[in-house]
Amino acid sequence: MNFAESFNVDPVFGWLAAGMLTAIMLASLWMTLTAPGLTRSKRLALVTLRLLAIVLLLLAWLRPGLITTLRRESPGAIAVMLDSSESMSLESGSTDRSRWDVQQELYRELVEKTDLQIGKSRMIPYFYGDSVAEADVSKDVSLADAFSAGPNQSATSLGEALDAVRSRMIDPPLRGVILLGDFGQTDLEGADPANVARQMARVDQPVLAVGIGPSGASAARDVAIEGLPEEMAAFQGKELQVPVVVRSAGMVGQPVEVALRLKSSGRPEQVLETRTITPSGSPESLPVAFNVVAPAIGDYLLEVIAKVDGREQMVANNSQLGFLTVREGGARILYLEGEVRSESKFLRQALDQSLEFEVDAPRELLFSRGNARRQASSEMLRRYNLRNYDVIILGDIPQRDLSREFQSALAKRIEDDQAGLLILGGWYAFGAGGYQRSELNRLFPTGLPGREQQFDRPFFADNHLPGEVKIVPRAEHPITRLDVNRRRSDDIWRSLPTLTEANRLGDVKPVPGIRVLLASPAGDPLLVVADRGSLGRVIAFAGDTTWKWVLAGQADTHLRFWRQVMLWLVRKDSLDVGFKLTMPRRRYGKGDAPVLGIEWFGGEDSLDRPGQWRLELSRDGKWLGDLAYRTRSDVYAESQTKPLTVPGLYSIKLTAGDGATQIETEFSFLVSDLSPELQTDVLDEQMLASIVSASSPAGGRRVLASELDEALAWLRERQDATRVETLERRRLGDQAWDAWLYFVLFCGVMSAEWALRKKWQLP
Repeated sequence: MNFAESFNVDPVFGWLAAGMLTAIMLASLWMTLTAPGLTRSKRLALVTLRLLAIVLLLLAWLRPGLITTLRRESPGAIAVMLDSSESMSLESGSTDRSRWDVQQELYRELVEKTDLQIGKSRMIPYFYGDSVAEADVSKDVSLADAFSAGPNQSATSLGEALDAVRSRMIDPPLRGVILLGDFGQTDLEGADPANVARQMARVDQPVLAVGIGPSGASAARDVAIEGLPEEMAAFQGKELQVPVVVRSAGMVGQPVEVALRLKSSGRPEQVLETRTITPSGSPESLPVAFNVVAPAIGDYLLEVIAKVDGREQMVANNSQLGFLTVREGGARILYLEGEVRSESKFLRQALDQSLEFEVDAPRELLFSRGNARRQASSEMLRRYNLRNYDVIILGDIPQRDLSREFQSALAKRIEDDQAGLLILGGWYAFGAGGYQRSELNRLFPTGLPGREQQFDRPFFADNHLPGEVKIVPRAEHPITRLDVNRRRSDDIWRSLPTLTEANRLGDVKPVPGIRVLLASPAGDPLLVVADRGSLGRVIAFAGDTTWKWVLAGQADTHLRFWRQVMLWLVRKDSLDVGFKLTMPRRRYGKGDAPVLGIEWFGGEDSLDRPGQWRLELSRDGKWLGDLAYRTRSDVYAESQTKPLTVPGLYSIKLTAGDGATQIETEFSFLVSDLSPELQTDVLDEQMLASIVSASSPAGGRRVLASELDEALAWLRERQDATRVETLERRRLGDQAWDAWLYFVLFCGVMSAEWALRKKWQLP
């Protein structure tokens, strides 16, 4: 605070009145000077008293005062946020120093230029990452000990950090934030930094963003393997495609050798295939697909490794591991479709993606009708031997377009050879396709109501359920289990889009082995299965719009549902008797505590789950201890490990029963020390720009290291703008003590003059 003072007078009734009063007072003084009969000493005494009275009276009349101008500056705080996440240990790009070293230098420069004080605003340093902590500057303002400890936070949540600082700094109020770091947001579940910056801008709290790290991907030199599926499954002897992505930066023209290795316990490691790629840009992501033949039945580890000559910023991301399960045999599927439609397209994609099925979809039936199509169906018997297929899918095609010869051969394949049959809905399916009078009628698990639809007639509405049909699971079954947890599976079914105008199926045939698994809320059957012992399994599904699941973001559910349908049809849907161990993922990071799902299958006799069983956890073959578990239902339990901080290949072995009927199963997963922070190889320009843009209404901006002086000057201007001026006026007599003092003095002077006049007998 500083001030300035000035003196002023404000005469009663103005200066004219003051002049008249002065004239009167001077006249009275003249009378005193000219009074007769006084000695010189007496005249001097009276004149002195009269002059004092005149001065005192004029002081009261002129009302003198003192005006003080006060200039006050509002206190505030400026947060200096320092990134302490692990990514700050990486190279800064401009020099051989790390980002942490560059940040320390910038902080020291701030301290030297400001001593952590801008006017009345105090600068408060914070360290942030997955949490926020105020730095202790009471002993050492340079934070030498904190910087010597190095960056140690395993994640970065910029939004949470900004929000925490904003909520803490209320008194004194937050004037702004100087945010330093590489702006890599690795905590994807945290608050959106741009939204927090936007909220801060509304209350005039700008963010000055100081980016540290390579300003472009070309400044980083690195090769990384990404995109290898965590888990793959295939049938023995079938060709398997292993996709990966080789991400490179700063490697233009540098050959990169990429190798696919196969690992298995008790077997020598194999190099299945090696490729050499040469990046032509930076950054660049190159897809690589290895085509290999699935080996013998068993569980394997697939490892993809990239090698390059020369130094890299990080080598821990040069390899990636995934799990491969090879099962016995494979399934060949013949897909018969009458029209090109969305359902067939998305169903084909799902079956191809599962890697466990080989699908043939003859096109002969797509471009013909009537006699031509019937002839084409007979010719298909010679081109596509039905005995080579494990499942036949019957799409939207009327029975009249399939020759009797083809229908008889198809029925024989299902009844005599136990092939699976999937019947899909459509405009010409079920009763609308006339199958109630076909050779295939006896295979359908339900009656076939409705009228046969003709190509040149309006569609018969009674052949279909009206409008949108919600799917309701009616029974627990391997087909309807969309998650190992029953409750989560039911939630998924409730979240799926409805079926549009599903076919109307008739009454379920009263035959053992036929069950309704899915129905409408009104009880209309939507999915009916038939498992009649020696006959092939049959599924009747009334819908043809499951493609909407994919468009609604439920592609994984769509794939799982149709995969489970096919596995059930080929009788590979579940274990006969035993436990199945599952986890949401097969790759975890340090500190994660995976949850293991334990599912019991009782086989055809529905055997009860063993009462006692043991779970053992090991890492790289070394036993670590037993795991506890929690029973959720008669067929499902869960177990969770403690946070796993040591990287390696972990296994959980389940043992149940006595020696004679002992059941064992094992599940493996990986814990990696490859922190997401260490993959933040460049400054995240996009995140920085979004924060700056959101903060710009309050003056937020990007600040280069060379512009630090300008930024501090701008902060000083903002602080100076908080100054306010106030005027304090004080006049004679405003306070009681000086009013009484004046009154006593004036009365004393006048009384003294009056007493002398009486003594000397003057008028």
